[in-house]
Amino acid sequence: MRVLRVVALVAAISALAAGVAAGVAGARRTDSCPSVLAGRTDVGRLAFVDRGQLRLVDLATCRSRTLVARDVEPPVRWSADGRYLAYGAGSVVSAGGGAPTRPLGRLAAGWGSGSPGWVWSPTGHRLAGVTVGGGVLVGGPDAATKRLLPGGWGATSIAWSPNGRTLAVSRSLYLKVPPPYDQEIWLLDLRSGTKTLLFRLAKPELAPPWLSGFSPDGRWLLAWEDSQNSASLAADGVPLIALPVKDGKAVAVGKGTLIYGDFVSWCTGNVLAYVLNRGGREVTLGDRINFAGPPPQWPVVTPSPGPGARADLSFVSPACSPGDLFMVAAAAGPVTQDEPFGHEHRTIWLLSYTGGNWHPLEPAPPKGSSDELPLWSSDGQWIAFIRTTSTGSGGVGRLYLLDLGAHFNGHARVVGPIANVGGAGNYYGHYNWAAQIAWYSR
Repeated sequence: MRVLRVVALVAAISALAAGVAAGVAGARRTDSCPSVLAGRTDVGRLAFVDRGQLRLVDLATCRSRTLVARDVEPPVRWSADGRYLAYGAGSVVSAGGGAPTRPLGRLAAGWGSGSPGWVWSPTGHRLAGVTVGGGVLVGGPDAATKRLLPGGWGATSIAWSPNGRTLAVSRSLYLKVPPPYDQEIWLLDLRSGTKTLLFRLAKPELAPPWLSGFSPDGRWLLAWEDSQNSASLAADGVPLIALPVKDGKAVAVGKGTLIYGDFVSWCTGNVLAYVLNRGGREVTLGDRINFAGPPPQWPVVTPSPGPGARADLSFVSPACSPGDLFMVAAAAGPVTQDEPFGHEHRTIWLLSYTGGNWHPLEPAPPKGSSDELPLWSSDGQWIAFIRTTSTGSGGVGRLYLLDLGAHFNGHARVVGPIANVGGAGNYYGHYNWAAQIAWYSR
Protein backbone atom coordinates (compact mmCIF):
# COMPACT_ATOMS: atom_id res chain seq x y z
CA MET A 1 0.00 0.00 0.00
CA ARG A 2 2.88 2.39 0.77
CA VAL A 3 4.30 1.79 -2.72
CA LEU A 4 0.91 2.53 -4.27
CA ARG A 5 0.60 5.78 -2.31
CA VAL A 6 4.08 6.86 -3.36
CA VAL A 7 3.38 6.06 -7.00
CA ALA A 8 0.11 7.98 -6.87
CA LEU A 9 1.72 10.97 -5.21
CA VAL A 10 4.63 11.01 -7.65
CA ALA A 11 2.09 10.95 -10.45
CA ALA A 12 0.25 13.89 -8.88
CA ILE A 13 3.47 15.85 -8.50
CA SER A 14 4.37 15.04 -12.11
CA ALA A 15 0.99 16.36 -13.18
CA LEU A 16 1.65 19.57 -11.28
CA ALA A 17 5.04 19.91 -12.96
CA ALA A 18 3.52 19.31 -16.37
CA GLY A 19 0.85 21.93 -15.73
CA VAL A 20 3.38 24.53 -14.68
CA ALA A 21 5.72 23.66 -17.56
CA ALA A 22 2.85 24.18 -19.95
CA GLY A 23 2.31 27.64 -18.51
CA VAL A 24 -1.15 26.93 -17.15
CA ALA A 25 -2.42 29.97 -15.31
CA GLY A 26 -5.40 30.55 -13.10
CA ALA A 27 -6.74 32.05 -9.92
CA ARG A 28 -5.77 30.63 -6.54
CA ARG A 29 -8.23 28.13 -5.17
CA THR A 30 -8.55 28.19 -1.37
CA ASP A 31 -10.79 25.74 0.46
CA SER A 32 -12.03 26.23 3.98
CA CYS A 33 -10.52 23.99 6.60
CA PRO A 34 -13.61 22.09 7.80
CA SER A 35 -14.82 21.05 4.34
CA VAL A 36 -11.46 19.68 3.19
CA LEU A 37 -9.82 18.37 6.34
CA ALA A 38 -12.77 17.02 8.29
CA GLY A 39 -11.88 13.59 9.58
CA ARG A 40 -8.38 13.63 8.05
CA THR A 41 -6.43 12.32 11.03
CA ASP A 42 -3.30 12.06 8.88
CA VAL A 43 -2.75 15.83 8.93
CA GLY A 44 -1.93 15.78 12.64
CA ARG A 45 -1.52 18.63 15.11
CA LEU A 46 0.35 21.91 15.10
CA ALA A 47 1.80 23.55 18.20
CA PHE A 48 2.91 27.18 18.22
CA VAL A 49 4.05 29.94 20.55
CA ASP A 50 2.00 33.13 20.42
CA ARG A 51 2.45 36.09 22.77
CA GLY A 52 3.68 33.96 25.63
CA GLN A 53 1.12 31.19 25.16
CA LEU A 54 1.61 27.62 23.90
CA ARG A 55 -1.32 26.75 21.65
CA LEU A 56 -2.31 23.54 19.89
CA VAL A 57 -4.38 23.16 16.71
CA ASP A 58 -5.96 19.89 15.60
CA LEU A 59 -5.70 20.23 11.83
CA ALA A 60 -8.51 17.73 11.17
CA THR A 61 -10.99 19.99 12.95
CA CYS A 62 -9.18 23.38 13.01
CA ARG A 63 -10.01 23.55 16.70
CA SER A 64 -7.37 25.19 18.84
CA ARG A 65 -6.75 25.28 22.55
CA THR A 66 -4.23 26.74 24.94
CA LEU A 67 -1.87 24.28 26.61
CA VAL A 68 0.15 26.82 28.62
CA ALA A 69 -1.32 30.25 29.22
CA ARG A 70 1.75 32.35 30.02
CA ASP A 71 5.54 32.69 30.19
CA VAL A 72 6.16 30.46 27.16
CA GLU A 73 9.30 31.13 25.14
CA PRO A 74 10.39 29.43 21.92
CA PRO A 75 11.64 27.07 20.69
CA VAL A 76 8.92 24.43 20.81
CA ARG A 77 9.35 20.77 19.76
CA TRP A 78 7.24 17.59 19.79
CA SER A 79 8.52 14.40 21.35
CA ALA A 80 8.93 11.58 18.82
CA ASP A 81 5.77 9.81 20.02
CA GLY A 82 3.66 12.98 19.99
CA ARG A 83 2.78 12.70 23.68
CA TYR A 84 4.70 15.73 24.94
CA LEU A 85 5.93 19.16 23.95
CA ALA A 86 9.12 20.82 25.18
CA TYR A 87 9.73 24.55 25.01
CA GLY A 88 11.92 27.37 26.25
CA ALA A 89 14.62 26.37 28.73
CA GLY A 90 13.47 22.76 29.00
CA SER A 91 9.86 22.97 30.17
CA VAL A 92 7.69 19.99 29.21
CA VAL A 93 3.92 19.69 28.99
CA SER A 94 1.65 16.82 27.98
CA ALA A 95 -0.16 17.26 24.67
CA GLY A 96 -3.28 16.26 26.55
CA GLY A 97 -2.91 19.21 28.91
CA GLY A 98 -1.83 19.68 32.51
CA ALA A 99 0.79 21.62 34.40
CA PRO A 100 4.21 22.02 32.74
CA THR A 101 7.27 20.55 34.46
CA ARG A 102 11.05 20.79 34.10
CA PRO A 103 12.24 17.17 34.30
CA LEU A 104 15.90 18.20 33.80
CA GLY A 105 15.74 21.53 35.61
CA ARG A 106 16.51 24.80 33.88
CA LEU A 107 18.71 24.16 30.84
CA ALA A 108 21.12 26.33 28.89
CA ALA A 109 20.05 28.38 25.92
CA GLY A 110 20.95 27.03 22.51
CA TRP A 111 22.86 28.68 19.72
CA GLY A 112 21.66 30.11 16.43
CA SER A 113 18.06 30.78 15.50
CA GLY A 114 15.78 28.61 17.60
CA SER A 115 18.39 25.98 18.51
CA PRO A 116 17.45 24.67 21.95
CA GLY A 117 19.82 23.49 24.66
CA TRP A 118 17.84 20.26 24.73
CA VAL A 119 16.82 17.58 22.20
CA TRP A 120 14.14 14.87 22.20
CA SER A 121 15.26 11.30 21.52
CA PRO A 122 14.31 9.82 18.10
CA THR A 123 11.81 7.45 19.75
CA GLY A 124 9.55 7.83 22.75
CA HIS A 125 10.02 10.89 24.91
CA ARG A 126 13.46 10.93 26.50
CA LEU A 127 14.99 14.39 26.74
CA ALA A 128 18.70 15.24 26.76
CA GLY A 129 19.82 18.70 27.79
CA VAL A 130 22.82 20.92 28.45
CA THR A 131 22.80 22.41 31.94
CA VAL A 132 23.52 26.05 32.62
CA GLY A 133 26.84 24.91 34.09
CA GLY A 134 27.90 23.00 30.95
CA GLY A 135 26.97 19.47 32.03
CA VAL A 136 24.65 17.02 30.25
CA LEU A 137 21.55 15.30 31.65
CA VAL A 138 19.12 12.78 30.19
CA GLY A 139 15.65 11.97 31.52
CA GLY A 140 12.03 12.68 30.79
CA PRO A 141 8.56 13.42 32.11
CA ASP A 142 8.18 9.86 33.45
CA ALA A 143 11.83 8.79 33.77
CA ALA A 144 14.55 9.37 36.34
CA THR A 145 17.17 11.97 35.52
CA LYS A 146 20.69 10.67 34.82
CA ARG A 147 23.81 12.84 34.70
CA LEU A 148 26.05 12.02 31.75
CA LEU A 149 28.58 14.84 32.10
CA PRO A 150 29.31 16.98 35.17
CA GLY A 151 28.84 20.72 35.49
CA GLY A 152 31.88 22.64 34.30
CA TRP A 153 32.65 20.11 31.56
CA GLY A 154 31.95 22.71 28.86
CA ALA A 155 29.06 21.15 26.92
CA THR A 156 27.51 23.53 24.41
CA SER A 157 25.19 21.55 22.09
CA ILE A 158 23.91 17.98 21.70
CA ALA A 159 22.45 15.66 19.06
CA TRP A 160 20.90 12.17 19.21
CA SER A 161 21.94 9.47 16.78
CA PRO A 162 19.03 8.05 14.74
CA ASN A 163 18.97 4.81 16.74
CA GLY A 164 18.92 6.66 20.08
CA ARG A 165 21.98 4.83 21.41
CA THR A 166 24.54 7.62 21.05
CA LEU A 167 24.58 11.24 22.08
CA ALA A 168 26.97 13.65 20.36
CA VAL A 169 28.12 16.55 22.54
CA SER A 170 30.14 19.60 21.50
CA ARG A 171 32.49 21.18 23.98
CA SER A 172 34.25 24.50 24.43
CA LEU A 173 36.10 25.96 27.42
CA TYR A 174 36.95 29.22 25.67
CA LEU A 175 38.58 31.65 28.11
CA LYS A 176 38.22 29.08 30.93
CA VAL A 177 41.39 27.10 30.16
CA PRO A 178 44.54 27.91 28.14
CA PRO A 179 44.35 27.55 24.33
CA PRO A 180 43.18 25.51 22.41
CA TYR A 181 40.19 25.75 24.83
CA ASP A 182 39.05 22.10 24.44
CA GLN A 183 37.06 22.81 21.25
CA GLU A 184 35.85 19.26 20.68
CA ILE A 185 33.03 16.88 19.79
CA TRP A 186 32.50 13.71 21.83
CA LEU A 187 30.28 10.64 21.36
CA LEU A 188 28.58 9.17 24.44
CA ASP A 189 27.40 5.56 24.29
CA LEU A 190 24.27 5.59 26.43
CA ARG A 191 24.31 1.82 27.02
CA SER A 192 27.93 1.29 27.99
CA GLY A 193 28.78 4.77 29.21
CA THR A 194 31.81 4.91 26.90
CA LYS A 195 32.99 8.39 25.89
CA THR A 196 34.85 8.74 22.58
CA LEU A 197 36.59 11.87 21.29
CA LEU A 198 35.47 12.34 17.67
CA PHE A 199 36.87 15.75 16.74
CA ARG A 200 39.29 18.29 18.17
CA LEU A 201 39.98 21.68 16.60
CA ALA A 202 43.67 22.08 15.77
CA LYS A 203 45.79 24.79 17.37
CA PRO A 204 45.74 27.77 17.23
CA GLU A 205 42.29 28.10 15.64
CA LEU A 206 39.33 29.55 17.48
CA ALA A 207 36.09 28.09 16.12
CA PRO A 208 34.01 26.18 18.70
CA PRO A 209 31.80 23.56 16.99
CA TRP A 210 28.01 23.64 17.25
CA LEU A 211 26.03 20.56 16.28
CA SER A 212 23.32 20.42 13.64
CA GLY A 213 22.65 16.67 13.76
CA PHE A 214 23.34 13.20 12.39
CA SER A 215 22.70 11.93 8.87
CA PRO A 216 19.71 9.55 8.61
CA ASP A 217 22.00 6.49 8.64
CA GLY A 218 23.97 7.77 11.64
CA ARG A 219 27.30 7.63 9.79
CA TRP A 220 27.89 11.39 9.58
CA LEU A 221 27.58 14.29 11.98
CA LEU A 222 27.00 17.84 10.78
CA ALA A 223 28.38 20.87 12.64
CA TRP A 224 29.02 24.59 12.24
CA GLU A 225 32.36 26.12 13.24
CA ASP A 226 31.84 29.36 15.14
CA SER A 227 34.63 31.44 13.62
CA GLN A 228 36.49 33.47 16.27
CA ASN A 229 33.64 32.70 18.68
CA SER A 230 32.07 35.90 17.35
CA ALA A 231 28.32 36.56 17.21
CA SER A 232 28.89 39.25 14.58
CA LEU A 233 30.90 36.96 12.28
CA ALA A 234 28.42 34.13 12.82
CA ALA A 235 25.57 36.37 11.68
CA ASP A 236 27.28 36.64 8.29
CA GLY A 237 27.90 32.90 7.96
CA VAL A 238 30.34 30.26 9.21
CA PRO A 239 31.88 27.03 7.84
CA LEU A 240 29.69 23.92 7.78
CA ILE A 241 31.52 20.59 8.17
CA ALA A 242 30.57 16.91 8.05
CA LEU A 243 32.33 14.43 10.33
CA PRO A 244 32.36 10.68 9.61
CA VAL A 245 31.52 8.93 12.86
CA LYS A 246 34.13 6.24 12.14
CA ASP A 247 37.16 8.58 12.22
CA GLY A 248 36.08 12.23 12.67
CA LYS A 249 38.06 13.57 9.69
CA ALA A 250 36.21 16.74 8.83
CA VAL A 251 34.92 17.32 5.29
CA ALA A 252 34.06 20.87 4.25
CA VAL A 253 30.46 21.20 3.06
CA GLY A 254 29.98 24.95 2.75
CA LYS A 255 31.59 28.26 3.67
CA GLY A 256 29.66 31.19 5.03
CA THR A 257 26.54 29.15 5.82
CA LEU A 258 24.00 30.73 8.14
CA ILE A 259 23.14 29.07 11.43
CA TYR A 260 19.43 28.50 10.93
CA GLY A 261 17.88 25.11 11.61
CA ASP A 262 15.55 25.49 8.63
CA PHE A 263 18.50 26.14 6.27
CA VAL A 264 19.68 22.50 6.36
CA SER A 265 17.67 19.33 5.73
CA TRP A 266 18.64 15.66 5.36
CA CYS A 267 17.10 13.86 2.39
CA THR A 268 16.63 10.26 1.34
CA GLY A 269 19.95 8.58 0.53
CA ASN A 270 21.84 10.74 3.07
CA VAL A 271 21.84 13.69 0.70
CA LEU A 272 22.05 17.05 2.43
CA ALA A 273 20.09 20.03 1.15
CA TYR A 274 21.32 23.37 2.46
CA VAL A 275 21.24 27.08 1.65
CA LEU A 276 24.25 28.43 -0.20
CA ASN A 277 24.47 31.95 1.18
CA ARG A 278 25.22 34.79 -1.26
CA GLY A 279 24.82 37.97 0.74
CA GLY A 280 26.10 37.72 4.30
CA ARG A 281 23.31 38.03 6.83
CA GLU A 282 20.82 39.11 4.16
CA VAL A 283 19.03 36.10 2.67
CA THR A 284 17.35 37.84 -0.26
CA LEU A 285 20.43 38.43 -2.43
CA GLY A 286 20.36 35.30 -4.56
CA ASP A 287 20.69 32.48 -2.02
CA ARG A 288 20.43 29.02 -3.64
CA ILE A 289 19.81 25.45 -2.54
CA ASN A 290 22.87 23.17 -2.70
CA PHE A 291 22.95 19.39 -2.42
CA ALA A 292 25.91 17.57 -0.84
CA GLY A 293 26.37 13.82 -0.94
CA PRO A 294 25.87 11.04 -0.88
CA PRO A 295 28.71 10.05 1.46
CA PRO A 296 31.50 9.06 1.63
CA GLN A 297 32.87 11.40 -1.06
CA TRP A 298 30.64 14.38 -0.30
CA PRO A 299 30.69 15.98 -3.72
CA VAL A 300 28.83 19.25 -3.59
CA VAL A 301 26.23 19.42 -6.34
CA THR A 302 24.71 22.72 -7.36
CA PRO A 303 21.83 21.70 -9.60
CA SER A 304 20.77 23.90 -12.47
CA PRO A 305 17.18 24.91 -11.84
CA GLY A 306 14.66 24.35 -14.59
CA PRO A 307 13.40 27.10 -16.88
CA GLY A 308 10.91 28.31 -14.29
CA ALA A 309 13.58 28.93 -11.64
CA ARG A 310 14.76 32.34 -12.76
CA ALA A 311 18.07 33.87 -11.71
CA ASP A 312 16.17 36.71 -10.06
CA LEU A 313 14.90 34.44 -7.27
CA SER A 314 16.42 33.69 -3.88
CA PHE A 315 15.73 30.26 -2.30
CA VAL A 316 15.61 29.49 1.44
CA SER A 317 14.25 26.95 3.96
CA PRO A 318 14.75 23.62 2.12
CA ALA A 319 12.65 20.74 3.47
CA CYS A 320 13.33 17.23 2.17
CA SER A 321 10.35 15.03 1.36
CA PRO A 322 9.82 11.84 3.36
CA GLY A 323 10.23 8.40 1.81
CA ASP A 324 11.20 7.95 -1.81
CA LEU A 325 9.83 11.11 -3.43
CA PHE A 326 13.30 12.67 -3.90
CA MET A 327 11.90 16.18 -3.75
CA VAL A 328 12.63 19.29 -1.71
CA ALA A 329 10.15 22.01 -0.84
CA ALA A 330 11.59 25.50 -0.42
CA ALA A 331 10.49 29.13 -0.26
CA ALA A 332 11.55 31.36 -3.17
CA GLY A 333 11.29 35.12 -3.45
CA PRO A 334 12.72 38.00 -5.49
CA VAL A 335 16.39 38.96 -5.30
CA THR A 336 16.30 42.30 -3.54
CA GLN A 337 17.87 44.36 -0.79
CA ASP A 338 15.61 43.50 2.12
CA GLU A 339 15.98 46.75 4.04
CA PRO A 340 13.67 47.67 5.59
CA PHE A 341 12.58 44.08 6.21
CA GLY A 342 9.40 42.73 4.70
CA HIS A 343 10.02 42.53 0.93
CA GLU A 344 10.53 38.75 0.73
CA HIS A 345 7.23 37.91 -1.07
CA ARG A 346 8.13 34.21 -1.25
CA THR A 347 6.20 31.36 -2.85
CA ILE A 348 6.49 27.65 -2.01
CA TRP A 349 8.42 25.75 -4.69
CA LEU A 350 9.15 22.08 -5.38
CA LEU A 351 12.73 21.18 -6.33
CA SER A 352 14.22 17.94 -7.59
CA TYR A 353 17.66 16.81 -6.42
CA THR A 354 19.14 17.06 -9.91
CA GLY A 355 17.53 20.29 -11.08
CA GLY A 356 15.59 20.73 -14.29
CA ASN A 357 12.19 20.41 -12.64
CA TRP A 358 11.95 23.30 -10.20
CA HIS A 359 8.54 24.92 -10.13
CA PRO A 360 6.15 26.78 -7.83
CA LEU A 361 3.50 24.70 -6.08
CA GLU A 362 1.13 27.66 -5.80
CA PRO A 363 0.48 31.07 -7.27
CA ALA A 364 2.33 33.95 -5.65
CA PRO A 365 0.70 35.10 -2.41
CA PRO A 366 -1.10 38.45 -2.21
CA LYS A 367 1.00 41.58 -2.32
CA GLY A 368 2.50 42.43 1.07
CA SER A 369 2.67 38.80 2.22
CA SER A 370 5.26 36.04 2.03
CA ASP A 371 4.85 32.24 2.24
CA GLU A 372 7.42 30.79 4.63
CA LEU A 373 8.76 27.58 6.17
CA PRO A 374 7.44 24.62 4.14
CA LEU A 375 6.97 21.51 6.30
CA TRP A 376 6.10 18.01 5.00
CA SER A 377 3.60 15.66 6.58
CA SER A 378 5.11 12.27 7.43
CA ASP A 379 3.31 10.59 4.51
CA GLY A 380 4.28 13.22 1.93
CA GLN A 381 0.66 14.12 1.13
CA TRP A 382 0.70 17.64 2.56
CA ILE A 383 3.00 20.62 2.91
CA ALA A 384 2.27 23.18 5.61
CA PHE A 385 3.46 26.77 5.34
CA ILE A 386 3.02 30.10 7.10
CA ARG A 387 1.59 32.99 5.10
CA THR A 388 3.29 35.96 6.71
CA THR A 389 2.29 39.62 6.62
CA SER A 390 5.18 41.95 7.40
CA THR A 391 5.04 44.24 10.39
CA GLY A 392 8.41 45.86 9.70
CA SER A 393 10.57 44.22 12.35
CA GLY A 394 8.74 40.91 12.03
CA GLY A 395 5.53 39.39 10.73
CA VAL A 396 2.21 37.87 11.70
CA GLY A 397 1.25 34.55 10.20
CA ARG A 398 -1.58 32.23 9.29
CA LEU A 399 -1.23 28.51 8.68
CA TYR A 400 -2.07 27.01 5.27
CA LEU A 401 -1.67 23.55 3.74
CA LEU A 402 -0.85 22.45 0.20
CA ASP A 403 -2.68 19.28 -0.81
CA LEU A 404 -0.28 17.44 -3.16
CA GLY A 405 -2.88 14.82 -3.96
CA ALA A 406 -5.03 17.42 -5.72
CA HIS A 407 -4.18 20.16 -8.14
CA PHE A 408 -5.93 23.11 -9.70
CA ASN A 409 -4.75 25.00 -12.79
CA GLY A 410 -1.29 23.43 -12.53
CA HIS A 411 -0.80 24.10 -8.82
CA ALA A 412 -1.41 22.13 -5.65
CA ARG A 413 -4.66 22.91 -3.86
CA VAL A 414 -4.21 25.60 -1.22
CA VAL A 415 -6.14 24.77 1.96
CA GLY A 416 -6.81 27.44 4.54
CA PRO A 417 -6.33 29.67 6.32
CA ILE A 418 -6.50 27.14 9.13
CA ALA A 419 -5.21 29.06 12.14
CA ASN A 420 -3.62 32.32 13.19
CA VAL A 421 -0.16 31.51 14.55
CA GLY A 422 0.87 34.83 16.08
CA GLY A 423 4.00 36.77 15.25
CA ALA A 424 7.65 36.04 14.47
CA GLY A 425 10.79 38.13 14.31
CA ASN A 426 12.55 38.93 11.03
CA TYR A 427 16.33 39.16 10.79
CA TYR A 428 17.53 40.32 7.37
CA GLY A 429 14.86 38.33 5.55
CA HIS A 430 14.74 35.24 7.76
CA TYR A 431 11.61 34.76 9.86
CA ASN A 432 11.92 32.82 13.11
CA TRP A 433 8.91 30.57 12.47
CA ALA A 434 11.01 27.39 12.76
CA ALA A 435 11.50 28.08 16.47
CA GLN A 436 7.84 28.91 17.12
CA ILE A 437 6.09 26.22 15.08
CA ALA A 438 6.13 22.44 15.52
CA TRP A 439 4.03 20.02 13.44
CA TYR A 440 3.32 16.43 14.44
CA SER A 441 1.82 14.11 11.83
CA ARG A 442 1.73 10.33 11.97
